[in-house]
Amino acid sequence: MPFFPLFAALVLFASAGTLDWMPGRWCIRAVGVSWLSTVLFLAMTRPDLLRRRSRKGENTAEWDGPIMTLFRLSILLLLAVAGLQSGRGGFALDSRLFATGALVLLLGNLLLWSCLHSNPFFETEVRHQRDQSQTVIQTGPYALVRHPGYVALILLLGSLPWMLHSSVAVLPWLLCVATLVTRLLREEAHLSNYLPGYRDYQERCPFRLIPWVW
Repeated sequence: MPFFPLFAALVLFASAGTLDWMPGRWCIRAVGVSWLSTVLFLAMTRPDLLRRRSRKGENTAEWDGPIMTLFRLSILLLLAVAGLQSGRGGFALDSRLFATGALVLLLGNLLLWSCLHSNPFFETEVRHQRDQSQTVIQTGPYALVRHPGYVALILLLGSLPWMLHSSVAVLPWLLCVATLVTRLLREEAHLSNYLPGYRDYQERCPFRLIPWVW
């Protein structure tokens, strides 16, 4: 969905009822810098992965599309709720709240870049990458947890309620997290069936998202 970021911005400001909403404007700038820096990082370090992430691959799991649709709808709900509470509430920019959110965004970005650097198979879809001779990645953040990319995404989305000054937006953020966990569990089963060595990796690295917890 190449136009999803633009559509998300439209939902955000439409729900706020105004373009003159500083938390929303600064949030869009921060997220834009985050997205652009990731694209540039991939272009410089893994241009092939950047091309593969921008198109649909073969052997995509049939269940992945519906889950990702629900995930995107959850993001739109988060933005709409934030716009209704903070935008229509006339919330002014609070530098402390925004700085906290920006820090969480930066941490998510750094972790995402580490995942992209360590994993040449980090595509946007769950699929059996026969065409790429996919192997199990166990270095970098993958030595600590099996799905650090999901942790990065949870952090990136978790920065939004802070930057948008919306406490209610935490609820749809939790829905985003629940959707990602559902996808993670389905992906685990998929990798166990199709990727040689993944079951051994599960034994060596027993934690999915949080070291020593789960």
